[in-house]
Amino acid sequence: MTLTILSLVMLVSFASAAALELDLVSAPTTVEAGSTVTVTFNLSAPDATVDYDVLVWTGSSSNVGTWTTLPTITSIDIGQTIPNLVAVLTVPESASGTITAVIDLQSETSADAQLSVPTITITQPDRPDEITECILVGDNGNLELTLEDIKVDKGFGDDEEWFPLDTIEFEVEVENKGDEKIKDIAVSWGLYDEDNDDWIIDDEESDFNLKDGDDDTLIITFELDDPSDYEDTSNYVFYVWAEGEDTELDENTCVSTSEDIEVINDEAFLIMADFEYLDTASCGDSVPVSAEIWNVGDEDHEEVSVVIYNNELGYSQIVEVGDVDGYDNVAFNVVLEMPSDATEKTYPFKFEIRDEDNDVFENDFDDDESIFTVNLKVEGCAVAQTASVSASLESGGKAGKPLVIKSTVINTADEAVTYTVNAASYTEWADSASVDQGTFTLPAGNSKDVLITFDVTKDASGTKFFDLEVVSENELVTTQPVSVQIEGSSSNYIWLLGVLIAVLVVAIIIVAMRLARR
Repeated sequence: MTLTILSLVMLVSFASAAALELDLVSAPTTVEAGSTVTVTFNLSAPDATVDYDVLVWTGSSSNVGTWTTLPTITSIDIGQTIPNLVAVLTVPESASGTITAVIDLQSETSADAQLSVPTITITQPDRPDEITECILVGDNGNLELTLEDIKVDKGFGDDEEWFPLDTIEFEVEVENKGDEKIKDIAVSWGLYDEDNDDWIIDDEESDFNLKDGDDDTLIITFELDDPSDYEDTSNYVFYVWAEGEDTELDENTCVSTSEDIEVINDEAFLIMADFEYLDTASCGDSVPVSAEIWNVGDEDHEEVSVVIYNNELGYSQIVEVGDVDGYDNVAFNVVLEMPSDATEKTYPFKFEIRDEDNDVFENDFDDDESIFTVNLKVEGCAVAQTASVSASLESGGKAGKPLVIKSTVINTADEAVTYTVNAASYTEWADSASVDQGTFTLPAGNSKDVLITFDVTKDASGTKFFDLEVVSENELVTTQPVSVQIEGSSSNYIWLLGVLIAVLVVAIIIVAMRLARR
């Protein structure tokens, strides 16, 4: 009798153990760190003899990550099958190795069931080493980083869709949510090319500290300054990350955020950039303007021209540019002539880039046209102009060397006038300017050449500007903006290196001769 009862208990136990079943439908074999694993399975009660009203899933476990979503089914009837239940496992960004996980179902009876999820291999996502290092440092929860706003401040793009040469502005808020100071917080950022595994742009802001509960908002701007960086159609991600020393926990903490970005490759679009000009002028002045014309696509363009106009002044001018190859640029220079009778105000001059058919270039993104504006303020026209002035390069043009400009002053008055010639607005690129004959008297209709010598700084380079001023009876008669080209001083270093090598060779020869005599 005892053996019979024991046998019945064992049979009931086996029957109960098989009463509930979990059958795998699908599960991934690999997962990226920082993402999720979705497991799909069926729940059935093929051999149940009773309905189950209490089903508990909280015993489910994993060696990596946590189950953030488990089935909400709490009952099942005799013989019923509930298909495609879902459980989601969240994997930390810092995870590595393999995952062994169990979905554990417990009932009010001994009819429990378990599903052992097949081993899942953790892979690392394509991301910069700097972000991986930040993740390995770890986020202790006290430092919070929020990318508040990211937008195109100037250019043709919009939000997360950018054009080469666009100026981007973004705001990032950093907050200390801990109870002690976080010091030496470094905020870094950059645009990352996932396909080529390379930073297109990356930078870091100055370190700062945050007391407990404090926050700081940084507003940062940058330019996509080289269209050739975007020749390939790649996937781009904009990253921002911050790392600091948390004095509360005596450890470093690092947090990061990112935004997917599309950089538009437009095969038939030209952009003007890097405008340089003096934004104020007087009536009758000649205003030099320089810029660069960039082809931001791979299609070559021929017979490109720029039409410049201001309708209010009745001003128009056409500048022939020529050919602009794909992802290449050409220099653009023009002189705007201000009317002598212009009203003192700010005038917008439009620059339209046109193709060989005289059509304004349009992009394929939102049909924006290649039209750019230079705002020029005209002032100082109230004083009657009794002179005209022009300038030309006499000699020089290299960094660290004297630059001599010849200025020609013509007396346009009906009588003799005494003039004083000055140079102004040159301190960015020259230490001083001297005039050989600063003050002189000219009969009506006569002209005089004056030489102005600039002491050019050693680090000057590129297109520079200054104002040529003509004064009579302590009043400014006319001002002429002038542009000059300064050649950088890199060649000087090569010359000095050559001299140094020559000196060393001579020294070696002298030493060798002395040794030979011994």
